[in-house]
Amino acid sequence: MRTNVRRYDSVSRAKVSRTRHVYSRTRKGLGESFLLLLLLRLLNSSSFAGDQWPISADELAALWEGQRTEVSTAVVRFRCFNSSLENPDNTPERVAELLDEYDLVRHPEALDPFLLALAGRPFSVANPAPDTTLIVAGRRRRVTGFFSDYVTDGELEAEYQPTNHLVSLYPPGKFHVHYWDLRDLRWTPPASVSAAGWTLTDVRDDVVVFDVPPVEGGTEFQLTAEIDIATGIVRRTITLYPDGNPAIETYQSGLEIHSSGIVFPRLRIKITYSDGVVHKARIMLVESARFNEPVDSSAFALAISEGMTIVDYRPVEKSAYRATAAAADALALPVRNLDSPPRSASPVSTGSPPQIRWSILVGFHLVLLLILGAIAIYRRRSVPTQQT
Repeated sequence: MRTNVRRYDSVSRAKVSRTRHVYSRTRKGLGESFLLLLLLRLLNSSSFAGDQWPISADELAALWEGQRTEVSTAVVRFRCFNSSLENPDNTPERVAELLDEYDLVRHPEALDPFLLALAGRPFSVANPAPDTTLIVAGRRRRVTGFFSDYVTDGELEAEYQPTNHLVSLYPPGKFHVHYWDLRDLRWTPPASVSAAGWTLTDVRDDVVVFDVPPVEGGTEFQLTAEIDIATGIVRRTITLYPDGNPAIETYQSGLEIHSSGIVFPRLRIKITYSDGVVHKARIMLVESARFNEPVDSSAFALAISEGMTIVDYRPVEKSAYRATAAAADALALPVRNLDSPPRSASPVSTGSPPQIRWSILVGFHLVLLLILGAIAIYRRRSVPTQQT
């Protein structure tokens, strides 16, 4: 039972009270906002001056800046589906129908049947949307449950693969696999983005709709953004190719106000289209979230057990060894080289596996026997037969 959050979405129409210490100003009264929205609709224009918007470009910039900096610690548990799909029936219209039918915000238990309907056939794995936990404290981050365990202190990165009983250590810039962070669960426009050049096309209830011009020098994609008036959170984006076909669609819905005052979506969806149908879908459904509460440093300790294989990419030459003693934290392991392995570890060869080396040796001897046999046959034929 979650008692520290309350619903904020388009169904409840609840308004978030934004104070200056978080979002830079107090919201206008409900009556004044209603009159302003009515006036904007009566104008019936395709574009509006910035001072006529229900929320200005400067206010959006302040809201987005607050969202980028307001979280110092977080513990978020969620289910995540991230996979390609091959269902020719998955048009944007059908995706919208499925989202309405299953209503994952109100019925999170419907995630599995929703995914089955989206895929159009059973999955090859028992749980296509595994439970995942994200822990954040400043630059430190840990992601567990996504078929592996990942931890970083902001520079050094470590990944544990349970199936191989292996831990890999990476210096900055050498690990090229993306593990989830808060931006994947609640996307906020970066500081380089400004709404000053956007065109307001519609005002619906508590949402404003903008046409976003393409990036200068970039591909002429057509982008539409639906933004929550009270919080500035981007609820939906639709990106079209220049020919008008869908490219990318995102949703952020089920906004909840947590005890820390942070507004966070329960559901984030990113869908990539190809030839008018879904090519890949990422669906992240939050089960619980805590923000700006103390997080013990032990939450970021990746323990090493005896016999575990360690592959260290920090030295110039990659080193690998097998731990002969347990260690409290992989990130605290010193840099180790194969030419001087530590006493607590036994080197592991990074060459060919034993099975491959044995196969090569057997093959070499077979070839050698064939050559010697051919030489022997040639010599016998070349010796003249003795006359009697």
